[in-house]
Amino acid sequence: MHLVQEFLDFLQRFADRFDRKNLLLFFYIGFVIGTLFCALAPNYHLLVAARVFTGIFGGVISSISLAIIADLFKLEQRGKVMGFVQMGFGLRVKLLAFHLGYT
Repeated sequence: MHLVQEFLDFLQRFADRFDRKNLLLFFYIGFVIGTLFCALAPNYHLLVAARVFTGIFGGVISSISLAIIADLFKLEQRGKVMGFVQMGFGLRVKLLAFHLGYT
């Protein structure tokens, strides 16, 4: 738990130096690189390491997206917009499962 807190403190200092758009782009690039590492992993141990790398970058993307939404929309609209974005994240998983035949 202490390690997570240290990472979040580092991320907060990192976010204060750069604007959110560039920070979001940085984490998307890290997520894509991690996904590429997952695809090219020759064994299980490297696959797990690549998944951890991807998870670190992917876990922050939704938080930054919601922070950007909070900056762009008025308080009265913010809840509705965040709800639609979260609904899109959930719907993506359901549609992918349906498309692949896992229903």
